[in-house]
Amino acid sequence: MKKTILPCILGILIMLAYKPPFGAYAAEEPAVSITVRQIFDTDVPDADDNFSYRLRGARGDFPLPAGSTAAGFQFPLKGNGSKRIGPMKYKKQGLYHYELFQDIVDWDDNYEYDSTIYLLEVRVDEDLNASLVVLENDSIEKVDEVVFVNRMLAPYAAPVLTSDPTVLKAISGHYEVDTVFEFKLKAQEVWQPMPEGSVDGEKSIYIEGAGSANFGSWFYEHSGVYYYTVHEVDSGQAGYEYDKTLYTITDVVSMEEGELSLSRVITNDNNKAVASMIFNNRYTIKAMEIIPPPENPIPTPSPLPTPAPPTPPTPPTPPTPPTPPTPPTPPTGGRPDGNQPIFLSQPPAPLSGISLTMRPVPLAANSVDTLLRGPKMGDEFNYALYRVLVFAGSTMSVLAAVGLLRRKRMR
Repeated sequence: MKKTILPCILGILIMLAYKPPFGAYAAEEPAVSITVRQIFDTDVPDADDNFSYRLRGARGDFPLPAGSTAAGFQFPLKGNGSKRIGPMKYKKQGLYHYELFQDIVDWDDNYEYDSTIYLLEVRVDEDLNASLVVLENDSIEKVDEVVFVNRMLAPYAAPVLTSDPTVLKAISGHYEVDTVFEFKLKAQEVWQPMPEGSVDGEKSIYIEGAGSANFGSWFYEHSGVYYYTVHEVDSGQAGYEYDKTLYTITDVVSMEEGELSLSRVITNDNNKAVASMIFNNRYTIKAMEIIPPPENPIPTPSPLPTPAPPTPPTPPTPPTPPTPPTPPTPPTGGRPDGNQPIFLSQPPAPLSGISLTMRPVPLAANSVDTLLRGPKMGDEFNYALYRVLVFAGSTMSVLAAVGLLRRKRMR
């Protein structure tokens, strides 16, 4: 008997001491469930408020609630309701990822669908304890609940035009030159309607000195609540203390009997309603600070005298050229050689068989003038020419006279 009982006890102890590999089995499988909530916003009565959602694992073998298919687990939500999804049971340790999103089957342009994708992370530890973490895909931040907000737009209605928000600028204090001030309109969301000329949900206007200006108007096509802020930009102009007031514009657009209507409220920093947005800057002139002179002033050195430029030497006077000798004056009525001219009582008869041809003797431009008036004093060249011409004339006269005498004797 003892031999039979002893092996049984030993076998039971071995079985209790043996731990099977992780995930082989567990006494109780861990399970995870999640609640999904839906918000439906509409002004249209009897609107269809049924929407579909889908839970899908990152891998096809990840656990899903009962009734799932290869495409995941699909479930509907109606109106402003919620639904608990699960359980998802896990048999072994691991990290499991899922996506939960709205499954839009038939898109309707009259609806605004929530496009958020939630990321679910289930962590199962070695003791088969499961924990769930939910992340929002757009921001990768943990969230406490999964909420989808859908909206049905009202049937088409004429857009409603806003009034033009006006900025008033006042300046206290005495100033001589008008300064340009900047004011900025900013939408709470970039997609909100804005006046023309806006960029990324912002628009600036400028006022020179004291005065007023408008941002411009815009249209609303859908009901809702829209927020805007208006403030002055501190550009740091000297002498000005800028108004730090921040105004908030709240536009409430509602649908009433198929028409859009607008109501606007403007509040200041104290959340008090105001009729207009006034910015009052203060201008002050700062007193000039008088700086006393130092006790031991440093003497200013006297400037060095400017040296006078050297006087250039006087160039030597060139020598006076010698005066040329005065030429002799020729006798009046005679030739320069002293011989008396021969005068004939009648002109000589022409020589037979003899042809005399008078050829002009080229003279210098001033030869005739020289013969008539004689050369000028100091003109050696003209004087020599004068002598040559006189000699040639005398020679020709002698030869003519000799020819005439011979001819007379021959008769």
